[in-house]
Amino acid sequence: MAYITSIGLYVPEWTSFNVGLFILGICLCLSAVATETLEPTPYSKFGNRLVDTIPTRWAMLAMYLPSLLVCALPFDHPHWPFSRFEWIHTITFLHFFKRLIEVIWVHRYSGKTNIVTTVIISSTYTATSFFDLLVVSRMPSSVFSFGWGLAGLILVIVGETTNGYHHYLLRQLRKDIVDTKSSTSSAYRLPRGGLFEYAVAPHYFAEQLTYLGLIFLSQNVVSLSIKFFPMIYLTLRAARTHEWYYDNLLKSEKILLASRKRLIPFVW
Repeated sequence: MAYITSIGLYVPEWTSFNVGLFILGICLCLSAVATETLEPTPYSKFGNRLVDTIPTRWAMLAMYLPSLLVCALPFDHPHWPFSRFEWIHTITFLHFFKRLIEVIWVHRYSGKTNIVTTVIISSTYTATSFFDLLVVSRMPSSVFSFGWGLAGLILVIVGETTNGYHHYLLRQLRKDIVDTKSSTSSAYRLPRGGLFEYAVAPHYFAEQLTYLGLIFLSQNVVSLSIKFFPMIYLTLRAARTHEWYYDNLLKSEKILLASRKRLIPFVW
C-alpha cells in the first residue's frame, strides 16, 4: 500500500518493479563502496595505461550520450507540460546535455579509457536514468509538495552552475600541461581558483548538490535509493583523488594540499 512519510517522502506500493529498483539502488551503493575503497574505477587519473585503448573524449561521449537519448524519450504522463515529472524529465535531460557539451568543448583530455569501464559506466547511467524517470512518471501528482520542489530546484541550479564553473577552471589549468603519457606526471598541479582553494574536488560536491536536488524533486524512496549511489561514489572518489595528489604532486604542491579538504570546503 502506498503512503507518504511524516517528512513528505512518498513510499509507493511495493510491486516487484519498485522492489527491484530499490534493491538495485542499494546494490549500486554497495558496489561504489567496494570499488572505490579497494581500487578506484580505472579512468582519468586512475586509468591503467596498459589496457586503456579508447581516447577519453570518445569514452566520455559513449558514457553520457545513451543517457541523453533515454531522457529524450517520450514518457506516458497525463499532466504534461507542468507536472513535477516533466520538470524532472527536463532537468535530467539538460544535465546530460551539459555533460556532453563539456566533453566536447570544455574538458581537455590526454589519456585513454578501457572498454569495460566505458560500458559499465554508460549502462549504469542509462539504466538508472530510465528507471528513475519511469518510477516518477507513475507517481500521483498529489504526493508532490511545493517546499520539496522549490528546495530541489534551488539545489539543482546551484549544483549545475558551480559544477560548470569549476570545470571551466580545470580547463584553464590543463591547457598548458603537456601530455607525458604518465598518470604520475610531475607536470600536474593543484587546481586553483574558486572553491578549489579550499577542497580538491568541489566540482564533485556541486554534482552531489544536483543529485540531492533531483532527490528532493522526485520525493520518493525508490528514487532516493537510485540517486544515492552517485553521491556515495563521488564522496569516495574525492577521497581517492586527495590521496592521488599526495602521492604524485611535487613537494611545493603538497604544502598547498595540506590546507585543502577532500570534497566539501571547510568541512571534509
